[in-house]
Amino acid sequence: MTVGDLRKSLNDLQKELLRHIADSYLAVQKGVLNRVVHSKYGKESVRNALGSLSGSVVYEVEDQEAVCSRYEPTFLGLLLAPNGKCFEDTLVRYVEYWESVYRADPEKNHTTSDELELHLSLTKDKSVQLYHVIIKGNLFGGSAGFSPAEQTWHVGIPRDVDDFPSWPDKINFLHQRAMQSYDPNAPVFLPERLHYSWRREQQFAGIGINIVAENAAVAQRDLHQHFHSYEKSPKTKVVMMPREGTISEEQGVEIKRLIIVLAEMEERVSGKSAFAKWYAAFNKKFRITKYEALQAERYEEAVSWLRRQSGILQRKLRQRDKPLWRNKKYVAIKTAMRELGMDKQRFYDLAHHRLGLNIPFTSLTELSDNDLERVLGLTRRLASDLSVHSKRGSSASPIKASQTKRFRVALSFPGEHRPFVSEVANVLATNLGKDRVFYDTFHEAELARPDLDVYLQSYITMNPN
Repeated sequence: MTVGDLRKSLNDLQKELLRHIADSYLAVQKGVLNRVVHSKYGKESVRNALGSLSGSVVYEVEDQEAVCSRYEPTFLGLLLAPNGKCFEDTLVRYVEYWESVYRADPEKNHTTSDELELHLSLTKDKSVQLYHVIIKGNLFGGSAGFSPAEQTWHVGIPRDVDDFPSWPDKINFLHQRAMQSYDPNAPVFLPERLHYSWRREQQFAGIGINIVAENAAVAQRDLHQHFHSYEKSPKTKVVMMPREGTISEEQGVEIKRLIIVLAEMEERVSGKSAFAKWYAAFNKKFRITKYEALQAERYEEAVSWLRRQSGILQRKLRQRDKPLWRNKKYVAIKTAMRELGMDKQRFYDLAHHRLGLNIPFTSLTELSDNDLERVLGLTRRLASDLSVHSKRGSSASPIKASQTKRFRVALSFPGEHRPFVSEVANVLATNLGKDRVFYDTFHEAELARPDLDVYLQSYITMNPN
């Protein structure tokens, strides 16, 4: 299987999804929110399209800030995206740059965005995109770093730069790099991806023990042959069994998921892989050689520790790079606004009234850090409510007529608050439908009756959820 073969096998929906995922990663260093593409193309269609690819192309990761998952591209996924050939052209020039450095000045061990923008004639936007593709492809060595505020970056010389001259066709080199870890059976979705990884680790651990046992048997046989006549040694079968009292597969998968979340949070800021660091930190904390060896009785303690580290890292990231922290909040809020079908000013007015902010605002940049967090919390609650309603509406399980309520929401308010309540009612009507919202203006004909006060008592008590 080659990159060319994979490109030819993609259908139109897979190409479109890869474009969305790649564009999102290059814009905000995160893949696209799964609910964004589910909303646009349908959840089942998206999962069928991505599921027939491989976790070596695109994979699902948890995003705690957005309260959902994202579809992240791999380096191979970026190359397979419709604009992947543009990345290839720039990467070829990047590799050729390092080959020329290797020949002319082999002691040079790093470069900066300023140097590469000049040498490769790149705009600032293209330069930033190049950096994130380099990180995905691990096309650097030593250290790497990116400053969101300055939009500048640096990378170390690739570790295998001395192999570059042996690849006259740099496209083939990039394709080989993209395919070297390709596994057609790797799952795309959580939690299957973590279970698959767990089983692979257990399998490789078993292979290691078998190799040791086999080598020991060979050595024993040779020694026996040296002093005695040859006798055929019996076959030795090593069966891998979990150590008594260690965590289960489900618990191991959860531990791994939390470590991955920590590593990915740190990697987005530092530009350096942090997986080995966090696995080592976990093993050191609990005095084990690998996380699978954790005693089951310490599982809750381990989960608690990992979640505390996540909170600590969140605070450190916020203090270290506030522009990046705020930008993540802006992106999450604006994404939720689009999902809710609300324009900017309408949502800002709603947030101002709902949260009781001191003064109205016309831009998220006007909010303090604390108010920005509160606005993000509001968007999450609204998005969560919408998601719950959507799931209930699409549920295949039948609901008895006696259990069905006519309205999802009923609005009761003093007259002086009508302008604000009208805005709320319109938002609810957009998401739930007017027939599911009890707001007097929506049902004027039905409410035009002489016994309205008596009618409303039973109407509001019996109909809304």
